Order: sequence, then structure tokens, then C-alpha cells
Amino acid sequence: MRFLSVLLLSTILVAASSSAGFSLEKEHSIHPPYGDITPILPAALDVSPTGHLYLLNARLAVIIKMTRDGEVIRQIGGPGSGAEQFSDPADLCAISGLNVYVADRGNDRIVRFDRELTYLAAFKSLEGTSFDLTFEFPQSVLIGLLGDLYIGDGGNDRILKIDPEGRPAFSFGEYGGGFGALAAIQRLELDPRGGLWALDQEGQVTRFDEFGGYLRQLEAVTAGNPTGLAISNQYVWVSSDSNLWQFDRDLREITNFTREQLNLSTDVTLIDLAYRKENLWILDSKGSIHRYKLSPTR
Repeated sequence: MRFLSVLLLSTILVAASSSAGFSLEKEHSIHPPYGDITPILPAALDVSPTGHLYLLNARLAVIIKMTRDGEVIRQIGGPGSGAEQFSDPADLCAISGLNVYVADRGNDRIVRFDRELTYLAAFKSLEGTSFDLTFEFPQSVLIGLLGDLYIGDGGNDRILKIDPEGRPAFSFGEYGGGFGALAAIQRLELDPRGGLWALDQEGQVTRFDEFGGYLRQLEAVTAGNPTGLAISNQYVWVSSDSNLWQFDRDLREITNFTREQLNLSTDVTLIDLAYRKENLWILDSKGSIHRYKLSPTR
């Protein structure tokens, strides 16, 4: 294993509205190569409760586990359909601290690993299952507070809930289904207060309760293509390839950051977001990972 160079920064990005009562301080960035991997087409980033980073690379079909300072702990993967192989993986979820779930889109399955990236199981829709309880081309995956699994069904533009025993429970958010209808799911994120949020490819962010009940919806992305979503007890962050928006819990916009204001190069795009313990993480298109500290202002 080898350590990455860490770029220390002290720039403070203050919200446009002083009433927002917060600032974003970019604390550091880590850059590839990660071990012997230089990410090509990075797909997703998640951060575990212990602060470990899990980076998913789509084209190379690998997962890399790192410390927050970029020390590579383990990497697995490669193209294929075996236990530690993937085909066009789209997303991963490490928020439980115990398991890591991967949306293995090209293989039509969700793969579960332990936190050390040891293979545990895979879940696919079984033949003969009612259509509303199946999924295909999973685009995103999320583990809920009560152990339920939520799958962003890319093939059917909806969310499928799997109970803790591994049984399909119900689907919701289907396109054309009225309030809460989703159009091509991009990301799912856990709400720490219960339930979940979804970002679709039309830039809408939608909140559901744990039973699939619609709560609210907003067209959050007004410039660029929707890419990432992060949720805290107080805020909602949504990214496009070029901008980062911050909203309060009632989906009122607080501020909008450009790449320049985030101290990111204009030749990269924003790929994914993650939030843990007052830190907002941004993954960019070159595979670099940037950490921002959320701090109250006086």
C-alpha cells in the first residue's frame, strides 16, 4: 500500500446568505493513483460511519477501500459476473458500517460484501416473481435504518423495497404514477430522520417515508446534468456536473456553488456526493476526492 499526496487547503466558502449560518471549509483533497489504480469513469463514492472511503470505478469495475487520507486498504473487482466481479456498476452504499452493497447494473443484481470487501451474497429478481416486485439494471442502492434494502430500478423507473429477510415488499415512485413519480433514478440517499430521498435524471429531488409514501418534491438541478445527492439532519445537497446546490429541509435554496467557488478545476465534473459527521465529500470526474468541513458561522 502507498499513501497519496494530500493537498491541504484553508479556503472558506461562505454561503451567499448570512442567515444560513454555516460555512464550507475545504480541508483536503486526495488524488489518484490509488495504489495501482487510476480511476477511469469513476461512478460513486460513499463514506462509512468509521470514516473509510469506498470508491466505485465503472469502467475498470473495481471497488477501492481507503482511509480518509487516501491509504488504500483493499481493492477488489474486475469485469465479469463472478463473486468479486462487476459489469457496468453504478452505485454503492456503505452507510451501515457493517456491509457494502453494490448496484451491479450490467449483471442485474445487488451484491453484498462485508466492510472489508469480502463477498457475502448477491440478490437478483427470481423468475415467476410479480412484475411490480422485480428490478432490472439497478442504478442505485440504499440500506435503510431498519435494515430494509431500497433499489433504484433503472429499468422500470421506480424504487423497489426489499425487507430485512430478503423478500421483495413493494415498489413505488413509478414514472407516470402521480405525486412522487420518478424519471430515470440517479441516486438514492438515506434520511437520518427516517425514510429516503431520490434524485432523478430530470433534476428532481423527492422525499419518501420508509413505506414509500410521497412527502415532497423539488426541481433542484437548474444547470447541467444531475449527478449526486447528500442528506444531513439540517441540509440537502444536490450536484450537477458543474454546480452544487444546498437546500434546507423544506427544500428552500440556501446557496449555489460553482466549481470555481468550490476550488475545483473547471476541466472536471462533479460525479457524486457523500455526507458524514459534518463533512461533505465530493468525487470529481478525474477520480479526486475533496473533503469540506461544514461549520456554523457566528
